[in-house]
Amino acid sequence: NFQRQRAVLRQDADKELASRHAYPQWWISQVQAQYGGKSDAILAAGNQHPPMTLRVNTRHCSVATYLEMLSQANMTARLVAPGALILDHPVAVEKLPKFEEGWVSVQDAGAQFAFGLLDVKAGMRVLDACAAPGGKATHLLEKADIKLVAVDRDETRLQRVRENLRRTGLE
Repeated sequence: NFQRQRAVLRQDADKELASRHAYPQWWISQVQAQYGGKSDAILAAGNQHPPMTLRVNTRHCSVATYLEMLSQANMTARLVAPGALILDHPVAVEKLPKFEEGWVSVQDAGAQFAFGLLDVKAGMRVLDACAAPGGKATHLLEKADIKLVAVDRDETRLQRVRENLRRTGLE
């Protein structure tokens, strides 16, 4: 039935905002109340694939050096925040220069601000209570010599933390 009536069924489904935007109605109502006429654009933007953002591990190299490594690998990126690069064209992580050696990690630019906001300093003891997949934990360890305890309630996701720590050579 769907194959025969695909266009009509999709058009009917799109009449419902929750279906069109793939958000629960309560969220749509909140966005509409706060942003009015801009709400459709905001909701649509929330369903777009985010750019591939990298965090350069400055224990291994400078951002400028990593940009040059990307260029040599025929990849282009732009700096969007200190240490944060957005690739012009996403690639599989295995294709990123020195990814397996921990020179770079994939992490949203916004998440990279956590280190500065937390004001972490060498010698501190830090608890990452929702650590998976380990981006903020490895970032903290890259930037400061701290004692970090990383926990997560999901053992499967916690394995990702272990993998990222292994890859970056951090504990």
